[in-house]
Amino acid sequence: MKLLLDENIEKAITTSLRESGYDVICVSETACGCSDEEVLRIANEERRILVTSDTDFGEMIFRQGKTCYGLVLLRFASEKVNDKIRTLQHLLKHHSGKLSGHFTVASAQQIRIKPMDS
Repeated sequence: MKLLLDENIEKAITTSLRESGYDVICVSETACGCSDEEVLRIANEERRILVTSDTDFGEMIFRQGKTCYGLVLLRFASEKVNDKIRTLQHLLKHHSGKLSGHFTVASAQQIRIKPMDS
């Protein structure tokens, strides 16, 4: 699984995913400060699932009609990074085949996966 982590994703999440064997590129390491449009372009060109906490991407995809290879939006009331890691690891382990072409919202309580073309 190839992932692109947005700048707002904690370093501990990056480390955990890499240790689990995922192919991870971080915007903060390779394209710090780039626009959201550029982040989408990179994700699409490299066929990576974008992982972010930025709700602006939902606006871009569903209202502006931008395309994205796949997106996981992390929505947590708590900023506890271990909760985010646990949820993301569960998502990737049990739902990885459903992420491409889908907009996924993951929280501590639930995971919702919606096709981007609907």
